[in-house]
Amino acid sequence: MSNHYFPVVRSLVSTEALAKAIEAAYGFRGAHCQLIQATMRDVYLVNSDKKPCILFIYRHGQRTPEEIIAEWNFIDYLHTRGAPVAPAVRQNTGELLLTLTAPEGTRYAVLSDFVDGKHLRHRYSVEAVRRYGHAIGQIHALSDIMPDNFTRPCNDFRFIVGQSLAGWCIRCSVNWFEG
Repeated sequence: MSNHYFPVVRSLVSTEALAKAIEAAYGFRGAHCQLIQATMRDVYLVNSDKKPCILFIYRHGQRTPEEIIAEWNFIDYLHTRGAPVAPAVRQNTGELLLTLTAPEGTRYAVLSDFVDGKHLRHRYSVEAVRRYGHAIGQIHALSDIMPDNFTRPCNDFRFIVGQSLAGWCIRCSVNWFEG
């Protein structure tokens, strides 16, 4: 039998292996990872001997390391100016990105602080919506005065349609293989 594998577009990493990688990179002990959402990024709750955290794992090829770092530098910028955002937790080496080798290729992960609370849709009230609107306004106001040195993709019409067509083409090729 040959060692050819069927191509993988997206995988879920082993939570046990992920916990070991987090322990090694961040100096945590007794880490436990639980997948809580798998959409644009895989999102894991990480519990350990330290504070709870959230780990975001980006899809292979979704963002460059520079774009991810710029995204989290923006979050740090907002955090240092008092915006209610959860900043990244750096590894023991000072690095931001945790690099994971997955079947589909390299995936990057970022650990952030955990913010306890309920999603707005589960506790909506006039006061909750008012606080949410204030927070979004604060983020937009800070965005207007931030230095323009962040490398981020332009999510314009061409990008959005291109991403949609790429996903459609992948789906069509999978359906073709399935018959």
